[in-house]
Amino acid sequence: VTNPDNDQTYLVAKIADNCFKNNATITSVTLPPSLISIGAFAFYNCKNLQTISLNEGLEFIGEKAFVGLSDIQGTTIIPSTVDTIGDYAFADWVTPIQFLSEVPAALGGTQVFRDAKKRNSSVIIPCRTYEAYKKVKNWNIWLSRIVDPCLFSDGTYTYQVLPEDDSKVAVKALVDNSIQHVTFSTNVTNPDNDQTYLVAKIADN
Repeated sequence: VTNPDNDQTYLVAKIADNCFKNNATITSVTLPPSLISIGAFAFYNCKNLQTISLNEGLEFIGEKAFVGLSDIQGTTIIPSTVDTIGDYAFADWVTPIQFLSEVPAALGGTQVFRDAKKRNSSVIIPCRTYEAYKKVKNWNIWLSRIVDPCLFSDGTYTYQVLPEDDSKVAVKALVDNSIQHVTFSTNVTNPDNDQTYLVAKIADN
């Protein structure tokens, strides 16, 4: 942003406490790559806010930063760089929240997602990270709302194996593995090259 008083340009690194509190006109927010902190109550009670695009590089979300956003739409993505979330930050949230980091962010209290159950909101975490999340302080309170895309309802995991070439699963791909359910699709797509292959062989060992 440019300061009109001195014509100096500055990087936006922080949104201050109460910055947009009770703003009734803002409908969307897109944050710059330079932002590292969102202050307490920053978007509190912005009832017409529908979309939020949080930036990679964001580290801190303050207490009650996003409470009362009753018109929010779609899934809100929490970047992998967020390491601390204040209490009540997403209280009364009405849509899914998806975390990208395999390392759980520190929650500043027991009410970060308050009333998520009541409003049928879910918290989506990276595949196969449920065990890591449930061991971290204050995350265990929200286990009934956490969604791990690879977790079966009985607590065991599915495991998608990518072929090492166009016809076979990699040698020793599942040696000494504790996974109880293994599901192979007829066609498997390798995300490295976006090529789709038929699974024709399970390798030795």
